[in-house]
Amino acid sequence: WFRAADLPAGPVDKLGSRGLSVLDFDPLPVWSRVYVPVLAMWGAEDQLVPAAKSRALIEQAMLPRTRARATFQTFPNASHGFLMVTPRGAPWDWPRLATGFHKLMADWIVRTATSH
Repeated sequence: WFRAADLPAGPVDKLGSRGLSVLDFDPLPVWSRVYVPVLAMWGAEDQLVPAAKSRALIEQAMLPRTRARATFQTFPNASHGFLMVTPRGAPWDWPRLATGFHKLMADWIVRTATSH
């Protein structure tokens, strides 16, 4: 998996064939060229990608016809990987995916696949 993921084999100075370019990638120009239906999801408690800002930027970058066919969902109390985040002070709970995650994906796929 390490070879397929192009991760460095050794110390940080060996950055793989892509180097730091993956950290400097701007996805917004790509979003402006998307013509297919989109399901975009975020976790509200994501520490890596701010959900509201990300959604706003993507919606802005999309063509109007793509935006009209897009579904956007932010899952409350969910992390970057859509795992539920236990609120501060609440008792510990087993990690699990955000409520409604699988249903949203399945419903979107069925709806999108049957509408063409």
